[in-house]
Amino acid sequence: MKIDRQFLDHLPESGRVLVAMSGGVDSTIAAYLLCQRGLDVIGVTMELADSDKCCLMFEAKATCHSLGIPHYTLDVRQRFQKEIIGYFLREMQHGRTPNPCVVCNVDFKFGILLDFAREHGCEYIATGHYARIVRLANHRLAIGKGNDPKKDQSYFLHALTQEQLAATLFPLGPLRKPQVRRWCEENGFPSAEQSDSQDLCFIPRAGVHAFLSEKLANFQCEGKIVDSQGNVLGSHQGAMRYTVGQRKGLGLGGGPWYVIRTDPAKNIVVAGKRDEIMHRGLVASHISWQGAAGVDDLPPTPHCQIRYNHRPVPAHVRQRDKDTLEITFSEPQFAVTPGQAMVLYDDDGHVLAGGWIDAAIH
Repeated sequence: MKIDRQFLDHLPESGRVLVAMSGGVDSTIAAYLLCQRGLDVIGVTMELADSDKCCLMFEAKATCHSLGIPHYTLDVRQRFQKEIIGYFLREMQHGRTPNPCVVCNVDFKFGILLDFAREHGCEYIATGHYARIVRLANHRLAIGKGNDPKKDQSYFLHALTQEQLAATLFPLGPLRKPQVRRWCEENGFPSAEQSDSQDLCFIPRAGVHAFLSEKLANFQCEGKIVDSQGNVLGSHQGAMRYTVGQRKGLGLGGGPWYVIRTDPAKNIVVAGKRDEIMHRGLVASHISWQGAAGVDDLPPTPHCQIRYNHRPVPAHVRQRDKDTLEITFSEPQFAVTPGQAMVLYDDDGHVLAGGWIDAAIH
């Protein structure tokens, strides 16, 4: 099948590329496009966890065989358990809502892949993310939103460094998911029948509650649901089951009620009405500067995204200290959630910076 050049011209004309192969549709077509471009491609599958749905090793290997490219596997389960799953469990225990995909990308996956690429003479690594890389007027590289608004993954990539971006390719940036799946089916790749993954890769099919029940002794522990004044509203079966903004599953009359915050140490869930969870801003730390070199390099009102699939809103940014920003929204936003990432974009959807939400501002 001949591929239109418009889907290839964003890729280099020559070079050796390591493509991350999960065994799914997206990484399959990413590798296919690289081969169609005429690049020297190798495939690598990272074995991350012992989950029953972590990675599709057989499909990844079979796809590489059908493309005529070498396939390698990297067993990084021990490190993944310590760095990513460990982070996930710690955040849950502290009443924060973790985002392991962001942590995994910058601190784990891209670092390991770049090291392996260099050991094997590769100038680039490539993944199946729906995103683009652009060079801005200030000469810095930045992630740009992918062409498919339903699949855009720029939010998860905000912490990639300039060094990582310079060595990364996103073949699927110009594409939309239906087109990717159609090409997979037309070429008869082993991954063509795979459905899109919806959950964290290390969570088994039994679900996140079963996983946490196994990992955390105090996950299932009955406690009180109270309002913001401390009045008892009802009971729950474990504070870590809830996240900020959650409405379903509280079992309270006179609602709707929403989770305002949780305190796993005291096993308390605080609930309130919707106006109590509308926030005018946030405080974020551990800032990663990507398209912007610092706060003085930001536009007057960048657009702030506070969770995946949240529509970014104009905001004002003030630096509190060296590594902490205070963000004030143009209008109140629902359920700013500590532990999640916030990402700042310019008017054209390029990532300028990002960080971790420490607190909401009421």
